Amino acid sequence: MAGTPPSHRVSTPSEVEGIEKVVTDFLRYARPVSLDLAEVDLREMVETLVRDMSEEAATAGAEIEIQGTFPRIVADEALIRQALRNLLVNALESFVPAGPGPAGGTQRAGTRRVILRGIPETGAPGGVRLLVEDNGAGIASEDLPHIFTPFFTTKERGTGLGLALAQKTAVVHDGQIEVRSQPGEGTVFPLYLPPRPGGPTPPGPL
Repeated sequence: MAGTPPSHRVSTPSEVEGIEKVVTDFLRYARPVSLDLAEVDLREMVETLVRDMSEEAATAGAEIEIQGTFPRIVADEALIRQALRNLLVNALESFVPAGPGPAGGTQRAGTRRVILRGIPETGAPGGVRLLVEDNGAGIASEDLPHIFTPFFTTKERGTGLGLALAQKTAVVHDGQIEVRSQPGEGTVFPLYLPPRPGGPTPPGPL
């Protein structure tokens, strides 16, 4: 008597897309970085990035605002753009229905807003602080110490690599990134970038 052929479950398109994203993010994280340095017009870059993310913002029912001043710096534009995109995606994903959020926060009622703010660093060595702020669910205090750890995620479909990649980009540019968050109040990611990598020591805590 012939055996019953094994059954095979076919992955859905969304599952395949999720696997591809994990692989892509992992390769970005694991690959050694060789910076392609050039002068970057940060204002033009952030305006283009926000425009390109308008559909994602609309899906989240949010608005992305650009505020502040964005000086020119010497950096790897592709890496900086990807890092800011990861931070903006993280901000848009912070908006959840009223009630407990995936990271332990609670979504506030009102306009869903994300702000990408540029603040030139006035003291030595100069550079710029780029802040990505949201008024979403916030991050639970017990999760904050792990937020940049590769593969750590509080989201159902998260890869746990987006914020780790943003941190890696900051480090290879001799910059730094931090997180401040309060459940129910939102989250701020300050990203400091020097005028160019290889300069003096970065400023104090962001």
